[in-house]
Amino acid sequence: MRHARPDDRYSLPAVAAEHLGIVVPLAAGAAISPTTLALQLFVLSRKTAPLARAWAIAAGYTVVLLVMMAIAFIFAASTGSGSQSVPEAWLKLACAVGLAALGVLALRRPPKQRKEEPEGGEPKLGRFFAIGVALMATNLTTAALYLPAMHDVGDAGASAAAVALAALVVIAITLIPAVAPPLAVTLLGDRARAALDALSAFCARHSRAINASVCFGFAIFLAAVSLPVVL
Repeated sequence: MRHARPDDRYSLPAVAAEHLGIVVPLAAGAAISPTTLALQLFVLSRKTAPLARAWAIAAGYTVVLLVMMAIAFIFAASTGSGSQSVPEAWLKLACAVGLAALGVLALRRPPKQRKEEPEGGEPKLGRFFAIGVALMATNLTTAALYLPAMHDVGDAGASAAAVALAALVVIAITLIPAVAPPLAVTLLGDRARAALDALSAFCARHSRAINASVCFGFAIFLAAVSLPVVL
């Protein structure tokens, strides 16, 4: 029988075995944000500095994710590292309840009609950065999935390099709806616009169903991984 080396639990495989099975699905769920995607596609369809504005929104979005990561890591440090703790399980259960409530709200809320506003001639990048901050700060569905994912990363008991890599993966996945549209236009130009327009139309038609499905599905997932610890 092979004896584990003292530093086995600090390796990336150890993190993957115990935590990434939960972290990656949560990050994928956090990335499903029709509102964020629709806003970025709308901004890119405008005439005044569309790319610069879209990247400013993505930057504001990223800042809030970094702040949330710090909060999750602080909470993880206070609850100890290793296997899932009771406080962590209660956090996941609270997020599950919140997601279920958001799912009901998503089904009951009528779709919003975006108002056309005069574009003006100035890029106003500071304003769009603030929009990105507000967009992520009020994105409760994404926050309810991203925070438990980052808590699991901080709770992994791994080396600093492994934690940094796992955190980078979670942030990169969560940023997809904010970053993918401007990145596609930056790299492909007008060739990306037809696909983005089709994606925008699909999200507009099915936004309530998408949001509700994400909320209910991940509420069940979080409850399933946390109830055995609490009960």
